[in-house]
Amino acid sequence: MEQFKHNELTFNLMVEASPNALILVNNLGNIAYLNSFAEKLFQYNKNELIGRNLETVIPSKYKKSHPSLMQSYLSNPV
Repeated sequence: MEQFKHNELTFNLMVEASPNALILVNNLGNIAYLNSFAEKLFQYNKNELIGRNLETVIPSKYKKSHPSLMQSYLSNPV
């Protein structure tokens, strides 16, 4: 259990230290985690986005093609 907590803390520190917006999405396309830079960029609080579909923050001009691109990536994540 201690190792898990250590790994989670290390993950959180690394993601928060990134100067880039990072969003972790599950296989359903729902946001599972995002860092504070993503909060600032998209002007949402973490609690507002976690659990919502990634398309919430996808710009309108990309929304039409995004579902097929996401499915393609999930089928072959390269």
